Amino acid sequence: MAPASETPLPQDPAPPLRRNRNFTVFWLGQALSVLGGSITYLALPLLVLDATGSIVRMGLLTVVMGATGILTGLFAGYVVDRTDRRRLMVACDLGRAVLLGAVPFVWLAGPRLWVLYVLTAVVTVLKTLFDVAYVTSVPALVRREDLAAANARLMGTFAVGTLFGPVAAGLVTAGVGAAWALAVDGATFLVSAISLRWVAFGPAPGRTGPAEGGTVGGGTGREGCAAGSARCSPLASCSCGATGCCGR
Repeated sequence: MAPASETPLPQDPAPPLRRNRNFTVFWLGQALSVLGGSITYLALPLLVLDATGSIVRMGLLTVVMGATGILTGLFAGYVVDRTDRRRLMVACDLGRAVLLGAVPFVWLAGPRLWVLYVLTAVVTVLKTLFDVAYVTSVPALVRREDLAAANARLMGTFAVGTLFGPVAAGLVTAGVGAAWALAVDGATFLVSAISLRWVAFGPAPGRTGPAEGGTVGGGTGREGCAAGSARCSPLASCSCGATGCCGR
């Protein structure tokens, strides 16, 4: 009997990358989200600084953001492995859209710093879960031979967003103020959530799991990343914890 590793695998159902509508919608939606995310990183600290004039309190917000990301990374992989990844990503996007969109209206009643610290922690948890699910969902969208090219496109978009995002964030913040800039960021997450509803995830290469419902990608995060370093892109804000996927 032939070893299990030599058993022929089913052919990947996804079309070539240049004609892959699901991946294109996924990619464009997240490109906008990357630009929007840059606004939060600039506008939140500026909002604290404007309200208090304290660089220490502004720095404390950054500490909350970093510490929450690290702690969430300890269990993010476990959560992602056991949920439908598209539904998880949509929920994370909608949660961030609501939270960030509410900031300018809360701020109309006067600065409330504790709200910003709590919001920062919750948004960071949602971001970390989203990023881990995002990276490990790529094998469910493209053919195995297109995986490296797909990840290169995503990482290239992330690099461009990281370069030009702060410029756009500065222009938006200067134009409408830090509080309303966060609402703009919330709108980008809403667009991302809508775009994900139009993406049909299939089973990961070599798996026969359901295309919709259950765990998107047909396997664990380890299976989503272990096939090659291209799957472990710097798009994740932290490691996949128990699954062992690397991240930035």
